[in-house]
Amino acid sequence: MWYASAKETQRLLESEIVRLSAVYDKDGNAPTLEGMVDQIKELVGLNLRLKLFESKVERHREAFDNISGDYSDLEIGRQVMTNTGIAGPQSRAVLPQNMRDMIDTSIPLLNPQLCDVFLGRVRERFNFPSDSQLFVRGSWESHAVRMHSWKGDLVTFVHNETGTTHSVAANKVYLRSADRSVSLSSAMRQMCPGRHANHHPQM
Repeated sequence: MWYASAKETQRLLESEIVRLSAVYDKDGNAPTLEGMVDQIKELVGLNLRLKLFESKVERHREAFDNISGDYSDLEIGRQVMTNTGIAGPQSRAVLPQNMRDMIDTSIPLLNPQLCDVFLGRVRERFNFPSDSQLFVRGSWESHAVRMHSWKGDLVTFVHNETGTTHSVAANKVYLRSADRSVSLSSAMRQMCPGRHANHHPQM
């Protein structure tokens, strides 16, 4: 019963965040962005709880029971977004890599602000410098882009030079530093092995 209700809540939160994000993109309305904050935290917390619940790994189910007893979705999401508490350095130090990845991939890629936060986690995960940027193979190769959202196999990005929005396959978008690069699709496969690269909200 909880699971069905949680999935419906997840769907409703996603829809509302997407709607408010579109309003913010159009009008630059600060109160709209502020209004999303608690909904985003709640969705992030719910995403993590669902990932743990859906896992077949016993340790993940135990973690689900532990956080469900101690924290609301809102509080879980707050800790994930701020890298504190269960998502903080002390907690991460004793967690296996797959659980650290679960924490970070609970961030839904529904607007540019969330994408920025998530890419910060990807940089840390793969030891990329903080100034590494996103590029798209092909016509936009020479200019950095900003990820706008990710749904299914498509990443939507904003061209930094022109401000225009485009959608391309995730395997064409890559994070690049001075000496190496990794495609977003490759990063997702490593952070979520066995899962289809669908980050709306999960990967």
